[in-house]
Amino acid sequence: MRLFPAAVSIVSCKDGDAVAGATVTAVSSLAMDPPSLLVCVNRSSSFYAHASRATDFCINVLQPCHETIAAEFAGRTPQGSGRFLHGSWTDDGVGPPILTDARLNITCRIAKAVDHGTHVIIIGNVRQVSIQGSTSVLYHDGSYGQFTPLREVDAGSALCDSSTRAQPAHPMRG
Repeated sequence: MRLFPAAVSIVSCKDGDAVAGATVTAVSSLAMDPPSLLVCVNRSSSFYAHASRATDFCINVLQPCHETIAAEFAGRTPQGSGRFLHGSWTDDGVGPPILTDARLNITCRIAKAVDHGTHVIIIGNVRQVSIQGSTSVLYHDGSYGQFTPLREVDAGSALCDSSTRAQPAHPMRG
């Protein structure tokens, strides 16, 4: 799945007095009525232990300046409030922590959680959206990057050639 390009976000929540967060790329809009989105998290993660008891979460879409924070929330530091020492986070004491300089903050009320394999799909109804900045971080093939519109790319380098043709698919385990 690492070949599937995706925006990099930190999903955050508050469980009583505890705050938790995790770096995620499996985030998607779901519906316009009601405005909702989904985020997929590993059921065995320490983040899910908190999210399963929370009422709200926030998707904080990262900007290029957040690469270090993305690595910290990806599990390279212990779960808990220590992860929130880096970056500019606000905590109103009630809702989930919000990364104030994220590209986008989407605060949601948890509507449903659906188990699927090793993960849980958390569906949230959008309560508030905040937009700032101009560029989001993308993750692809083990690296962080950012989007460049094709109109800004050299036309010759944007063409497909026979050396980049798809390789035979790897069989999926049933």
